[in-house]
Amino acid sequence: MTKNNKNTKVFSPAVNIILFDMLLIITPFLMVTNYLQTSIRELSHLSFSLFDINIPIILSVVIVLGLIGLIPNLGKLSASRTISLAYIIIMVFIGHNVSDYYLDLSFFDLQQNWHYIAYGLFAFVMYRALKHKNLPYNKLITIIFFKALIISAIDEGFQYFISNRIFDLCDIAKDSFGSVMGIIFVLFFIENGRILDNFKNIRNKKIGDYFRNPISLLFIYMIFAIALVSVSSFLTDTALIFEAVSISLAITIVLLILIHLTTIKIGKYAISVISALVIISVIYSAVSNSDSGAEYSGENTILYRGLPIIYFDVMLYSDGWFRLVDKKDYFNSVDLQTILKKEPDILIFSKGKNNIGGQGLEAIKSTRVPQFIYNPNTGRGTQLAILENKKAIEEFNRLKKNNKNVILIYHH
Repeated sequence: MTKNNKNTKVFSPAVNIILFDMLLIITPFLMVTNYLQTSIRELSHLSFSLFDINIPIILSVVIVLGLIGLIPNLGKLSASRTISLAYIIIMVFIGHNVSDYYLDLSFFDLQQNWHYIAYGLFAFVMYRALKHKNLPYNKLITIIFFKALIISAIDEGFQYFISNRIFDLCDIAKDSFGSVMGIIFVLFFIENGRILDNFKNIRNKKIGDYFRNPISLLFIYMIFAIALVSVSSFLTDTALIFEAVSISLAITIVLLILIHLTTIKIGKYAISVISALVIISVIYSAVSNSDSGAEYSGENTILYRGLPIIYFDVMLYSDGWFRLVDKKDYFNSVDLQTILKKEPDILIFSKGKNNIGGQGLEAIKSTRVPQFIYNPNTGRGTQLAILENKKAIEEFNRLKKNNKNVILIYHH
Protein backbone atom coordinates (compact mmCIF):
# COMPACT_ATOMS: atom_id res chain seq x y z
CA MET A 1 0.00 0.00 0.00
CA THR A 2 1.40 3.39 -0.95
CA LYS A 3 1.80 6.26 1.48
CA ASN A 4 -0.93 8.17 -0.35
CA ASN A 5 -3.37 5.27 0.06
CA LYS A 6 -2.59 5.08 3.77
CA ASN A 7 -3.36 8.78 4.17
CA THR A 8 -6.58 8.31 2.22
CA LYS A 9 -7.72 5.59 4.63
CA VAL A 10 -6.69 7.52 7.73
CA PHE A 11 -8.68 10.57 6.64
CA SER A 12 -11.47 8.68 4.91
CA PRO A 13 -15.12 9.76 5.45
CA ALA A 14 -15.77 6.58 7.45
CA VAL A 15 -12.94 7.42 9.89
CA ASN A 16 -14.16 11.02 10.07
CA ILE A 17 -17.66 9.94 11.07
CA ILE A 18 -16.32 7.62 13.81
CA LEU A 19 -14.14 10.41 15.22
CA PHE A 20 -17.01 12.89 15.03
CA ASP A 21 -19.35 10.45 16.82
CA MET A 22 -16.78 10.11 19.59
CA LEU A 23 -16.40 13.88 19.80
CA LEU A 24 -20.17 14.37 20.18
CA ILE A 25 -20.28 11.93 23.09
CA ILE A 26 -17.05 13.05 24.78
CA THR A 27 -17.74 16.81 24.58
CA PRO A 28 -20.21 16.94 27.54
CA PHE A 29 -17.67 15.13 29.75
CA LEU A 30 -14.94 17.62 28.77
CA MET A 31 -17.27 20.57 29.41
CA VAL A 32 -18.28 19.33 32.88
CA THR A 33 -14.83 18.26 34.10
CA ASN A 34 -13.20 21.46 32.86
CA TYR A 35 -16.03 23.83 33.86
CA LEU A 36 -16.36 24.95 30.24
CA GLN A 37 -20.12 25.47 30.42
CA THR A 38 -19.66 28.45 32.72
CA SER A 39 -17.00 29.88 30.40
CA ILE A 40 -19.21 29.40 27.34
CA ARG A 41 -22.12 31.08 29.12
CA GLU A 42 -19.92 34.05 30.04
CA LEU A 43 -18.48 34.23 26.51
CA SER A 44 -22.01 34.33 25.06
CA HIS A 45 -22.78 37.45 27.12
CA LEU A 46 -19.62 39.41 26.29
CA SER A 47 -20.29 42.64 24.42
CA PHE A 48 -18.65 45.89 23.38
CA SER A 49 -20.05 49.40 23.35
CA LEU A 50 -20.48 51.35 20.12
CA PHE A 51 -22.23 54.74 20.22
CA ASP A 52 -23.60 53.79 23.67
CA ILE A 53 -25.11 50.59 22.23
CA ASN A 54 -24.06 47.22 23.67
CA ILE A 55 -23.30 44.86 20.79
CA PRO A 56 -22.82 41.13 21.55
CA ILE A 57 -19.39 39.87 20.48
CA ILE A 58 -20.62 36.41 19.45
CA LEU A 59 -23.34 37.86 17.22
CA SER A 60 -20.83 40.24 15.64
CA VAL A 61 -18.37 37.41 14.91
CA VAL A 62 -21.13 35.30 13.31
CA ILE A 63 -22.25 38.21 11.11
CA VAL A 64 -18.68 39.01 10.02
CA LEU A 65 -17.86 35.37 9.23
CA GLY A 66 -21.16 35.05 7.35
CA LEU A 67 -20.38 38.11 5.23
CA ILE A 68 -16.82 36.89 4.55
CA GLY A 69 -18.19 33.60 3.26
CA LEU A 70 -21.17 35.11 1.44
CA ILE A 71 -19.86 38.17 -0.42
CA PRO A 72 -17.29 36.34 -2.64
CA ASN A 73 -19.92 33.75 -3.54
CA LEU A 74 -22.91 35.98 -4.29
CA GLY A 75 -22.87 34.79 -7.91
CA LYS A 76 -23.41 31.20 -6.74
CA LEU A 77 -26.29 32.11 -4.42
CA SER A 78 -29.19 30.46 -6.26
CA ALA A 79 -32.84 30.52 -5.17
CA SER A 80 -32.47 27.06 -3.60
CA ARG A 81 -29.44 28.11 -1.56
CA THR A 82 -31.01 31.39 -0.47
CA ILE A 83 -34.27 29.77 0.61
CA SER A 84 -32.46 26.96 2.45
CA LEU A 85 -30.38 29.45 4.47
CA ALA A 86 -33.48 31.49 5.30
CA TYR A 87 -35.30 28.30 6.28
CA ILE A 88 -32.51 27.23 8.63
CA ILE A 89 -32.51 30.66 10.30
CA ILE A 90 -36.28 30.40 10.77
CA MET A 91 -35.82 26.94 12.30
CA VAL A 92 -33.27 28.34 14.77
CA PHE A 93 -35.77 31.06 15.72
CA ILE A 94 -38.47 28.43 16.23
CA GLY A 95 -36.18 26.37 18.45
CA HIS A 96 -35.17 29.45 20.42
CA ASN A 97 -38.73 30.58 21.06
CA VAL A 98 -40.16 27.23 22.17
CA SER A 99 -37.31 25.83 24.28
CA ASP A 100 -35.55 26.75 27.52
CA TYR A 101 -37.95 29.57 28.40
CA TYR A 102 -36.90 29.80 32.03
CA LEU A 103 -33.18 29.84 31.10
CA ASP A 104 -33.84 33.04 29.11
CA LEU A 105 -31.05 32.36 26.62
CA SER A 106 -30.37 34.80 23.78
CA PHE A 107 -30.82 33.84 20.14
CA PHE A 108 -27.06 33.82 19.60
CA ASP A 109 -26.16 32.03 22.87
CA LEU A 110 -23.48 29.39 22.18
CA GLN A 111 -24.94 26.92 24.66
CA GLN A 112 -28.37 27.30 23.07
CA ASN A 113 -27.09 26.78 19.53
CA TRP A 114 -24.41 24.15 20.20
CA HIS A 115 -26.92 21.36 19.54
CA TYR A 116 -27.84 22.80 16.14
CA ILE A 117 -24.22 23.46 15.14
CA ALA A 118 -22.86 20.09 16.30
CA TYR A 119 -25.59 17.96 14.76
CA GLY A 120 -25.78 20.10 11.64
CA LEU A 121 -22.08 19.30 11.16
CA PHE A 122 -22.84 15.68 11.99
CA ALA A 123 -25.36 15.58 9.11
CA PHE A 124 -22.71 17.01 6.77
CA VAL A 125 -20.05 14.48 7.88
CA MET A 126 -22.54 11.62 7.50
CA TYR A 127 -23.47 12.89 4.04
CA ARG A 128 -19.79 12.82 3.00
CA ALA A 129 -19.42 9.30 4.38
CA LEU A 130 -22.49 7.97 2.55
CA LYS A 131 -22.72 9.86 -0.74
CA HIS A 132 -20.25 7.60 -2.57
CA LYS A 133 -22.61 4.65 -1.90
CA ASN A 134 -25.21 6.23 -4.20
CA LEU A 135 -28.01 5.58 -1.71
CA PRO A 136 -31.48 6.83 -2.63
CA TYR A 137 -32.28 10.12 -0.92
CA ASN A 138 -34.94 8.65 1.37
CA LYS A 139 -32.44 6.14 2.81
CA LEU A 140 -29.73 8.79 3.10
CA ILE A 141 -32.05 11.13 5.03
CA THR A 142 -33.33 8.33 7.29
CA ILE A 143 -29.84 7.06 8.17
CA ILE A 144 -28.63 10.56 9.07
CA PHE A 145 -31.73 11.42 11.12
CA PHE A 146 -31.91 8.20 13.12
CA LYS A 147 -28.16 7.94 13.69
CA ALA A 148 -28.28 11.47 15.10
CA LEU A 149 -31.09 10.37 17.44
CA ILE A 150 -29.12 7.31 18.56
CA ILE A 151 -25.86 9.21 19.16
CA SER A 152 -27.74 11.91 21.07
CA ALA A 153 -29.58 9.33 23.20
CA ILE A 154 -26.28 7.60 24.04
CA ASP A 155 -24.78 10.98 24.93
CA GLU A 156 -27.69 11.85 27.24
CA GLY A 157 -27.67 8.33 28.70
CA PHE A 158 -24.04 8.75 29.79
CA GLN A 159 -24.82 12.14 31.29
CA TYR A 160 -27.43 10.54 33.53
CA PHE A 161 -24.57 9.00 35.52
CA ILE A 162 -22.52 12.21 35.75
CA SER A 163 -22.76 14.41 38.82
CA ASN A 164 -24.75 17.63 38.22
CA ARG A 165 -26.02 16.32 34.84
CA ILE A 166 -29.37 14.85 33.88
CA PHE A 167 -30.94 12.89 31.04
CA ASP A 168 -32.61 15.69 29.06
CA LEU A 169 -35.05 14.72 26.31
CA CYS A 170 -35.12 18.33 25.18
CA ASP A 171 -31.41 18.12 24.30
CA ILE A 172 -32.11 15.03 22.18
CA ALA A 173 -34.91 16.96 20.49
CA LYS A 174 -32.56 19.87 19.73
CA ASP A 175 -29.97 17.47 18.35
CA SER A 176 -32.52 15.87 16.01
CA PHE A 177 -33.66 19.35 15.00
CA GLY A 178 -30.04 20.25 14.26
CA SER A 179 -29.63 17.13 12.11
CA VAL A 180 -32.68 18.19 10.07
CA MET A 181 -31.09 21.63 9.57
CA GLY A 182 -27.91 19.89 8.42
CA ILE A 183 -29.83 17.69 5.97
CA ILE A 184 -31.57 20.75 4.53
CA PHE A 185 -28.19 22.49 4.18
CA VAL A 186 -26.68 19.47 2.41
CA LEU A 187 -29.57 18.85 0.01
CA PHE A 188 -30.53 22.41 -0.85
CA PHE A 189 -27.32 24.39 -0.36
CA ILE A 190 -24.41 22.06 -1.11
CA GLU A 191 -26.33 20.10 -3.77
CA ASN A 192 -28.19 23.25 -4.82
CA GLY A 193 -31.62 21.58 -4.64
CA ARG A 194 -30.80 18.78 -7.08
CA ILE A 195 -33.27 16.60 -5.19
CA LEU A 196 -36.10 18.76 -6.62
CA ASP A 197 -35.36 17.49 -10.13
CA ASN A 198 -37.25 14.29 -9.35
CA PHE A 199 -39.27 15.13 -6.22
CA LYS A 200 -41.24 18.34 -5.92
CA ASN A 201 -44.36 17.68 -3.85
CA ILE A 202 -44.80 16.89 -0.16
CA ARG A 203 -48.19 15.29 -0.74
CA ASN A 204 -48.56 11.80 -2.22
CA LYS A 205 -51.45 9.65 -3.40
CA LYS A 206 -50.45 6.66 -1.27
CA ILE A 207 -49.41 6.63 2.39
CA GLY A 208 -46.37 4.45 1.61
CA ASP A 209 -45.11 7.09 -0.83
CA TYR A 210 -44.53 9.50 2.03
CA PHE A 211 -41.65 7.26 3.10
CA ARG A 212 -40.35 6.76 -0.45
CA ASN A 213 -40.55 10.43 -1.44
CA PRO A 214 -37.49 12.08 0.23
CA ILE A 215 -39.14 15.52 0.30
CA SER A 216 -42.14 14.10 2.17
CA LEU A 217 -39.88 12.08 4.46
CA LEU A 218 -37.73 15.10 5.32
CA PHE A 219 -40.90 17.07 6.04
CA ILE A 220 -42.14 14.33 8.40
CA TYR A 221 -38.84 14.26 10.28
CA MET A 222 -38.85 18.06 10.50
CA ILE A 223 -42.41 18.15 11.91
CA PHE A 224 -41.54 15.46 14.46
CA ALA A 225 -38.36 17.32 15.47
CA ILE A 226 -40.27 20.61 15.90
CA ALA A 227 -43.00 18.85 17.89
CA LEU A 228 -40.43 17.09 20.09
CA VAL A 229 -38.48 20.32 20.72
CA SER A 230 -41.71 22.10 21.67
CA VAL A 231 -43.34 19.38 23.78
CA SER A 232 -40.15 18.27 25.56
CA SER A 233 -39.54 21.90 26.52
CA PHE A 234 -42.88 21.91 28.34
CA LEU A 235 -42.40 18.41 29.81
CA THR A 236 -38.79 18.40 30.99
CA ASP A 237 -39.30 16.09 33.97
CA THR A 238 -37.75 12.68 33.19
CA ALA A 239 -40.94 11.06 34.54
CA LEU A 240 -42.80 12.65 31.59
CA ILE A 241 -40.56 11.32 28.78
CA PHE A 242 -43.16 8.83 27.55
CA GLU A 243 -45.85 11.54 27.44
CA ALA A 244 -43.54 13.93 25.60
CA VAL A 245 -42.60 11.40 22.91
CA SER A 246 -46.20 10.14 22.56
CA ILE A 247 -47.64 13.65 22.15
CA SER A 248 -44.94 14.54 19.60
CA LEU A 249 -45.67 11.40 17.58
CA ALA A 250 -49.42 12.09 17.78
CA ILE A 251 -48.93 15.66 16.48
CA THR A 252 -46.80 14.36 13.59
CA ILE A 253 -49.31 11.62 12.65
CA VAL A 254 -52.32 13.95 12.83
CA LEU A 255 -50.61 16.55 10.62
CA LEU A 256 -49.58 13.84 8.14
CA ILE A 257 -53.18 12.56 7.96
CA LEU A 258 -54.53 16.08 7.44
CA ILE A 259 -51.98 16.75 4.69
CA HIS A 260 -52.83 13.47 3.00
CA LEU A 261 -56.56 14.20 3.14
CA THR A 262 -55.93 17.34 1.06
CA THR A 263 -55.02 15.05 -1.87
CA ILE A 264 -58.74 14.16 -2.02
CA LYS A 265 -60.96 16.91 -3.38
CA ILE A 266 -63.66 16.57 -0.73
CA GLY A 267 -60.99 16.24 1.94
CA LYS A 268 -59.30 19.44 0.80
CA TYR A 269 -62.57 21.39 0.99
CA ALA A 270 -63.56 19.82 4.31
CA ILE A 271 -60.22 20.62 5.95
CA SER A 272 -60.29 24.15 4.55
CA VAL A 273 -63.79 24.78 5.90
CA ILE A 274 -63.08 23.18 9.29
CA SER A 275 -59.78 25.07 9.63
CA ALA A 276 -61.52 28.35 8.78
CA LEU A 277 -64.29 27.65 11.30
CA VAL A 278 -61.77 26.77 14.03
CA ILE A 279 -59.74 29.93 13.39
CA ILE A 280 -62.86 32.11 13.36
CA SER A 281 -64.14 30.43 16.55
CA VAL A 282 -60.83 30.95 18.35
CA ILE A 283 -60.64 34.61 17.30
CA TYR A 284 -64.29 35.19 18.23
CA SER A 285 -63.83 33.50 21.60
CA ALA A 286 -60.67 35.49 22.35
CA VAL A 287 -62.26 38.81 21.34
CA SER A 288 -65.64 38.25 23.02
CA ASN A 289 -63.93 37.11 26.22
CA SER A 290 -61.20 39.75 26.17
CA ASP A 291 -62.23 41.08 29.58
CA SER A 292 -62.84 37.69 31.19
CA GLY A 293 -60.35 35.90 33.41
CA ALA A 294 -59.49 32.27 33.93
CA GLU A 295 -61.99 29.55 34.72
CA TYR A 296 -61.24 26.30 36.54
CA SER A 297 -62.70 23.36 34.58
CA GLY A 298 -61.17 20.36 36.35
CA GLU A 299 -57.80 18.96 37.33
CA ASN A 300 -56.39 19.00 33.79
CA THR A 301 -58.19 21.91 32.13
CA ILE A 302 -58.69 25.64 32.59
CA LEU A 303 -60.29 28.20 30.30
CA TYR A 304 -58.65 31.55 29.64
CA ARG A 305 -60.49 34.09 27.53
CA GLY A 306 -62.72 31.22 26.45
CA LEU A 307 -59.82 29.10 25.20
CA PRO A 308 -59.19 25.68 26.78
CA ILE A 309 -55.70 24.98 28.10
CA ILE A 310 -55.27 21.26 28.77
CA TYR A 311 -52.62 19.36 30.74
CA PHE A 312 -49.69 21.73 30.13
CA ASP A 313 -48.64 24.39 32.63
CA VAL A 314 -49.33 27.92 31.54
CA MET A 315 -48.29 31.45 32.39
CA LEU A 316 -51.23 33.87 32.36
CA TYR A 317 -50.73 37.62 31.99
CA SER A 318 -53.20 40.23 33.18
CA ASP A 319 -53.23 41.85 29.70
CA GLY A 320 -54.93 38.72 28.30
CA TRP A 321 -51.91 36.97 26.79
CA PHE A 322 -50.59 33.60 27.85
CA ARG A 323 -47.88 31.07 27.00
CA LEU A 324 -47.21 27.44 27.81
CA VAL A 325 -44.30 26.88 30.20
CA ASP A 326 -42.36 24.00 31.70
CA LYS A 327 -44.52 21.61 33.72
CA LYS A 328 -42.62 21.76 37.00
CA ASP A 329 -43.06 21.75 40.78
CA TYR A 330 -39.73 23.35 41.68
CA PHE A 331 -38.50 26.84 40.79
CA ASN A 332 -34.90 27.95 41.25
CA SER A 333 -33.39 31.44 41.33
CA VAL A 334 -32.75 31.44 37.55
CA ASP A 335 -36.43 30.62 36.88
CA LEU A 336 -37.52 33.42 39.19
CA GLN A 337 -35.15 35.94 37.57
CA THR A 338 -36.62 35.14 34.14
CA ILE A 339 -40.19 35.55 35.39
CA LEU A 340 -39.35 38.84 37.13
CA LYS A 341 -38.15 40.25 33.79
CA LYS A 342 -41.87 40.42 32.91
CA GLU A 343 -42.02 43.06 35.68
CA PRO A 344 -45.16 41.86 37.49
CA ASP A 345 -46.27 43.64 40.65
CA ILE A 346 -47.84 40.41 41.88
CA LEU A 347 -46.75 36.86 41.06
CA ILE A 348 -48.95 33.85 41.84
CA PHE A 349 -47.94 30.18 41.70
CA SER A 350 -50.62 27.48 41.83
CA LYS A 351 -49.86 24.30 43.79
CA GLY A 352 -51.19 21.85 41.20
CA LYS A 353 -53.51 18.91 41.71
CA ASN A 354 -50.95 17.22 44.01
CA ASN A 355 -50.47 20.36 46.11
CA ILE A 356 -46.69 20.37 45.63
CA GLY A 357 -46.29 23.23 43.14
CA GLY A 358 -44.14 26.24 43.92
CA GLN A 359 -41.34 24.33 45.61
CA GLY A 360 -38.13 26.27 46.04
CA LEU A 361 -40.13 29.13 47.53
CA GLU A 362 -40.64 27.57 50.98
CA ALA A 363 -40.37 30.87 52.85
CA ILE A 364 -43.43 32.14 51.00
CA LYS A 365 -45.22 28.83 51.27
CA SER A 366 -45.03 28.63 55.05
CA THR A 367 -46.83 31.84 55.92
CA ARG A 368 -50.04 33.67 55.11
CA VAL A 369 -48.33 37.05 55.40
CA PRO A 370 -47.73 38.54 51.93
CA GLN A 371 -44.11 38.09 50.89
CA PHE A 372 -42.12 40.41 48.67
CA ILE A 373 -38.97 39.86 46.66
CA TYR A 374 -36.84 42.64 45.22
CA ASN A 375 -37.16 42.91 41.45
CA PRO A 376 -34.00 44.46 39.95
CA ASN A 377 -35.87 45.11 36.70
CA THR A 378 -38.32 47.50 38.34
CA GLY A 379 -36.34 48.62 41.37
CA ARG A 380 -39.20 47.68 43.69
CA GLY A 381 -40.70 44.66 45.40
CA THR A 382 -42.86 42.04 43.71
CA GLN A 383 -45.46 40.30 45.85
CA LEU A 384 -45.41 36.49 45.68
CA ALA A 385 -48.08 33.96 46.65
CA ILE A 386 -48.47 30.19 46.38
CA LEU A 387 -52.12 29.12 46.38
CA GLU A 388 -54.29 26.10 45.66
CA ASN A 389 -55.45 25.94 42.05
CA LYS A 390 -58.99 27.27 42.48
CA LYS A 391 -57.85 29.95 44.90
CA ALA A 392 -55.00 30.95 42.58
CA ILE A 393 -57.46 31.44 39.71
CA GLU A 394 -59.89 33.39 41.90
CA GLU A 395 -57.12 35.66 43.13
CA PHE A 396 -55.75 36.17 39.62
CA ASN A 397 -59.21 37.10 38.33
CA ARG A 398 -59.78 39.52 41.21
CA LEU A 399 -56.48 41.28 40.68
CA LYS A 400 -56.89 41.32 36.88
CA LYS A 401 -60.36 42.87 37.29
CA ASN A 402 -58.81 45.57 39.47
CA ASN A 403 -56.26 46.30 36.74
CA LYS A 404 -53.33 44.95 38.74
CA ASN A 405 -50.16 43.87 36.95
CA VAL A 406 -50.34 40.21 37.93
CA ILE A 407 -48.92 36.96 36.51
CA LEU A 408 -50.23 33.50 37.33
CA ILE A 409 -48.12 30.40 36.72
CA TYR A 410 -50.75 27.67 36.72
CA HIS A 411 -49.55 24.15 37.45
CA HIS A 412 -51.93 21.37 36.40
